[in-house]
Amino acid sequence: MDDVSPELKAFLNMVIGQPADTPFTRRVKARMDEVKQNAEMRREFMMLWMRDQEKIEQGRKEGRREGRKEGRKEGRREGLIEKARAMTLRLAAQGVLPSVIAAAAEVDIGTVQRWLDEA
Repeated sequence: MDDVSPELKAFLNMVIGQPADTPFTRRVKARMDEVKQNAEMRREFMMLWMRDQEKIEQGRKEGRREGRKEGRKEGRREGLIEKARAMTLRLAAQGVLPSVIAAAAEVDIGTVQRWLDEA
């Protein structure tokens, strides 16, 4: 961070709550104090903050909805795979050839062979 000016370093320190004392940070701090004293500005900032919080909550709800949708989709996929695997094992136990099982289960022969090897 050697290529950053001392003024910018001081400002960034101020932003993260560390002490900073340059002409620029003093002006920023003075303006912030003015805004804090202005009831209309405080009300506007509060409204903006509340709107942001609502948007954040909406985003969370949407994310959870999408996550549940993806989870159901993945669960169905895993369920179908497990059914095909169970069918493979039952048919193999009855002497059905892996190539026939693969065609019936609509999976490739390598997958059928892997399931049989794992059993």
